Amino acid sequence: MEYLAGEGLWLKGNLHTHTTESDGKLTPRECIALYREKGYDFLCITDHHRTRPGGEEDGMLILGGAELNNNNIAPRVCWHITGAGVQHSVDEIRPTDDPQKMVDALKAAGAFVTLAHPAWSLMTDENLRTLQGYDAIEIYNGVSDFYSGRGDSSVQLDTLAAGGRLVGITAADDTHFYGPDAGSGWVVVRAAARTREAVLEALFEKRYYATQGPALYSLQRLADGRIRVETSPLERILFYTDSFFSADRVHTAPAGGSLTQAEYAPSGIDTWVRVEGIDAAGKRVWSNYIDLTKKETAHAKR
Repeated sequence: MEYLAGEGLWLKGNLHTHTTESDGKLTPRECIALYREKGYDFLCITDHHRTRPGGEEDGMLILGGAELNNNNIAPRVCWHITGAGVQHSVDEIRPTDDPQKMVDALKAAGAFVTLAHPAWSLMTDENLRTLQGYDAIEIYNGVSDFYSGRGDSSVQLDTLAAGGRLVGITAADDTHFYGPDAGSGWVVVRAAARTREAVLEALFEKRYYATQGPALYSLQRLADGRIRVETSPLERILFYTDSFFSADRVHTAPAGGSLTQAEYAPSGIDTWVRVEGIDAAGKRVWSNYIDLTKKETAHAKR
């Protein structure tokens, strides 16, 4: 089973971006120009409670988007929920509305729905489990990292997965200030074409990975059950699972060298695996979860 390869295009995109239409520092046109210069193929502008339609703008594929927020100061938890590929306005949803209503509205609008920065939001495992119907969670959020120090939500994702819910894993910069946050995290999809429909299909089918720069070229579940990954040069490749201990989950490059592939043979009690790689600059790349309890069938060729 190959999770990433096949016919189609590798497309780089950001699913979480802000402009002067809410609390970002650049206008939508300036924002699009910046991402075009950075080599992005698609962009989702997700201003707070303001739907932006999709289309083609200044040579950039734009996915319709919005971010819906509920900030609860009393128990110190907030819900920031983005939708990519929104096909109609969700501006009727208010910041005081229930978070489940926000997810439901985005799904009804045809969106790929992501919970943003749960570590920054101080979301508990109960918060993540109570909410239903979303597609993914940000494992990395750039603005949370650079300006608050809580950019990494891997513990929240793995705790959720250990309880049986394997959602999609994304990275985004959530750019507001267009400093070090801009271009600090993104997704790379394997899409049949450079169209809204093809990009969304790849997202929903989890034919993508999340990254700060390094690449995943192939992610396979072999016939004998081993997980094999091929990557750009990395210093470490880690196979995270829901087992407490396994001596062969971490692969480290020899001094002065690098890794471009690694394998892991799941233990008898692993129920899922996800791959994380770290390059010489400390930049990370993340795969989606592989559900070891399911008999996988290969994606149709595209």
